[in-house]
Parts: sequence; structure tokens; C-alpha cells
Amino acid sequence: MTKRHLNPGVFFNLGFDGTELTAELKDFLLETSPGWVILFKRNIENPEQLSLLTTGIKSLFPESPPIISIDFEGGLVNRLNPFMPDTPSARDFYTSGRTDLIYEFGKTSGKILRYFNIDVNFAPVSELYSEINKNGIEKRAYSSDPFEVRKFNKLYLKGLLDGGVIGCLKHFPGLTETDVDSHHNLPSDKRDKSKFLLRDLYPYNPMSGIAKIVMVAHCLYPELLGTETPASLSRKAYRFLYDELRFKGMAVSDDLLMGALKEYGDIPERAAKALTAGAGSALICAEMNQAALAVQKLTASIKRNRAAFRNICRVIRDYKEIKSDIQQIQSGHKKPDDFQLLKTRMDEIHREVRKK
Repeated sequence: MTKRHLNPGVFFNLGFDGTELTAELKDFLLETSPGWVILFKRNIENPEQLSLLTTGIKSLFPESPPIISIDFEGGLVNRLNPFMPDTPSARDFYTSGRTDLIYEFGKTSGKILRYFNIDVNFAPVSELYSEINKNGIEKRAYSSDPFEVRKFNKLYLKGLLDGGVIGCLKHFPGLTETDVDSHHNLPSDKRDKSKFLLRDLYPYNPMSGIAKIVMVAHCLYPELLGTETPASLSRKAYRFLYDELRFKGMAVSDDLLMGALKEYGDIPERAAKALTAGAGSALICAEMNQAALAVQKLTASIKRNRAAFRNICRVIRDYKEIKSDIQQIQSGHKKPDDFQLLKTRMDEIHREVRKK
């Protein structure tokens, strides 16, 4: 691949404002040509509107539509809340004793997202449950036992795949023992490697063919990684994931707008740092002007710096593999045509889990 044929937008996952494919949104997407887009509650009103929006976005790029992603964990993190508010959290499954429904929840979630042309779900959370640390994870985690977390994550990811969608383990290498929410400030975990290997990293042990994406955290790990750079911006974090844990999929950054990175440059600078460190996708969930500027600056950097181009170009293989995986998975699973039936099934799962 030559510079002339490389589209730097492919390395970005971009959020946007609004619920319709307006002229402004079309211009933004055509200008940035992102490899991914991400949906939030602000983009969603009702089933009909969401279907029109995602169909319209994909139709702008008929030869290679962007991957459409979302955070649909269940519980508090549920971007489909405007029309489907009742979904159980990870912890709800565990405390109710209905872990037998985790696979079915994953499969139903996958089918619902597939119905709306969504390809990737940024779930499940792979942290361990803690009643002590208030870091934004809490009920988003299943259990304090790493063996159970890995088992439940595997069931959930398999369910998503069987529903036609790819999941994502997050937030590598783990936020369990931090007491700061990275949405607001930069957490730090000073434990050594042996403690991480025994607990936090076990859920990331290879799951052949199931775990295809890992999201890297905005957190300092001075002992584990030997650096004072946040993991999401550190080459050591990505190399640890790929080389030591033998992960075979794509690593992506968490949202680069989060408060944890406020001391690490503007948005274009953060994106460049994440991508050159090894991220396969730089996530910018809002700030459309800053997102467009990040793509422009990366384009200019590639044109003038051949070494940077070679470094960034390595990750395009991961993107092509994820796109291929999505096509293969979706070709093997017919797109659902009855959302109300799927919603009814989700409501049933929610009621079963809530019976304690």
C-alpha cells in the first residue's frame, strides 16, 4: 500500500452529534472517511430512526462501509435506553444466580444490534468486581473471581458472535484496583506484574476465535509496564498484550476525550500517540471539529514522515481482518427482521435475572 492510497480515516472511530444523516453529518463523514463510527444515546430516539441512521451512514460508503460500534453492556451502560431501558448488568447475572442466561443475553444483544446494522459491541467489561473501589466499574463487572470473569466473558462473547456481532474485552490491563474514574482523572495502579498475572490479566488469556478486540485503558501502570505513560498511549502496553499474552486480534484505545488524558496534549496529539504506540483505532467519541482535525493532522504527518507511515501502516492489517471477520460472521447469520420479538426476549431475560 502506498501513501497515495492510504486513507488515514480508517484508523479512527468517530462519534457525532444528532439523530439524522444531515448535510453537515454527511460532509463530516465524507471528509474524514472513518474506519469506524460509534453511536451514543444522543444519536438514538426510536427503532425506526436508528435503522434509517445506520443504513444511511453505510450507504455513503458502498464499497467499504465503516464499522458501526456501540457500548451496549446492559445495566447502566445501555445506549439503546431511549426505547429499551430494561437490561441487566453483569453483576445482576451473578447476584441473581442466573449466570446460565449470560450466553442467551449475549446472543439476544447481538441479534438486536445486528438488526440495527451495528457490527461491534464494546462489551464485556473484564475488570473484577470490587465493593471498595469506586472507579466507574462497580456493577459493570461480574465477579471478584478472575476464573469466573473469564468464563462469563467467554459465554457472552460467544453469544454475541452467534447473534452476528463482535464483542470487545475492556479495559486492558485492568482498572479493578484503581480508585479514580478515568472519565474524569488519570488512575494509577502500582502493583507488580506477579499480582496482575494472578488476577487482573487472567480474563485476557487467549480465547481462540472469540476475543477479537481489546480496549486499552487510560491508566498508569509503572510497575507492570515500566513507564509513566498511560497504557492507551504506551507502546509497552500494546506489546505486552500482543507479545506476552499472545493476543491475536485488534487493540483499540478508549475514548481520547476522557479526563484521564487532559495532560497529554490536544485531541490530534493524543490520537497520534495512541496510533503510533500500537492502537488499531483511535476512539474520539464527540467533538466533531477536533476529530476532523485529528484526521487531517495524521494525513499531513504521513505525507512528510515516511517512518511514521511505516509504523502506522502495520495496524491496517488488523482492520482488514476485523472487517473480514464481520463479513464472515454476518454472512453466516441472517439479519433479524422482527425487532419487537427480540425486545420481548430481552424483557424476559431481564425479568428472570431480577427474580432474586
